[in-house]
Amino acid sequence: VSRMPSIYQLLPPAGTRPLVDAAGKPLDHDLHDPATWERFGWGPFAPKSDDRTAPERAFLVAALERAREFHAALAREVHTPCPVAVHALGGDCLLTLARAVAGEGPPGTPPRLEARTRREQDILYEAGDGRVTRASLLAAHLPGADDSDTGSGMPEVERCFFGGADHHGLYADPSF
Repeated sequence: VSRMPSIYQLLPPAGTRPLVDAAGKPLDHDLHDPATWERFGWGPFAPKSDDRTAPERAFLVAALERAREFHAALAREVHTPCPVAVHALGGDCLLTLARAVAGEGPPGTPPRLEARTRREQDILYEAGDGRVTRASLLAAHLPGADDSDTGSGMPEVERCFFGGADHHGLYADPSF
């Protein structure tokens, strides 16, 4: 999976602050910035990496830049109206991972994706469909977004619909 360019486009975009420290304080690190990966020793920036990882580092840097450009394209101001109605479909009834704990161990320690306490659960998880958070569906990190079913930060989206199913069951949900 680490060699799939599109997987990096699924990383949360800049402005979402998806990393927290062990105390739950948001960290201001951009997951599309190779410096973040280097700082935490992730992937090809692991402490034991050597010259043989140079191609993997180059790939990661290119994939992260491509992902950054992808998110920038999604956030770009629209100058012409969309010719068709665009609707976003999602769920908001399941706890969905929104943040990860980073920097708990030495460089190379992967981010922690599981809560250990109820307080951590409240910090790491948000409403969503088990895969995509409500905030992500609404592009809440973009200007103009709000938490209503019509408040997407993406101007093309006319209306958002929220069902009561997990990510893979949304299209079978009777409300859709």
